[in-house]
Amino acid sequence: MEAFITETEPAQSERRKPRRFPIVMNLRYRLLNGVEGGGESVNIGSGGLFFRSQLVLPKGELIEVELAWPASKEGAPVRLCVHGFVLRSSRAGTAIAISKYEFRATRRLSEEPQPKH
Repeated sequence: MEAFITETEPAQSERRKPRRFPIVMNLRYRLLNGVEGGGESVNIGSGGLFFRSQLVLPKGELIEVELAWPASKEGAPVRLCVHGFVLRSSRAGTAIAISKYEFRATRRLSEEPQPKH
């Protein structure tokens, strides 16, 4: 007799599979259509980001978000760059689906190119 293994569905109260973490960080965003702005993250997970900003953003629009990550690489500040699209947006906040992300180290002031005199 063969054994069949089936996967159970998640409980109805939690529709999202990836876990979200309540992390509050300043961020900047840019839409493909050129609209830019700032805001503050509410929560983030491997599949999505929820943040608050002044604008209600268009559903389905491609978006890039940069968050000032609370870590450093070799003493240089790090930014989390997230690419995705707007799932929903209202005065309460904007939810985006993450399609790609990367951590980028920013230059320290001592590494900035100095103007030539």
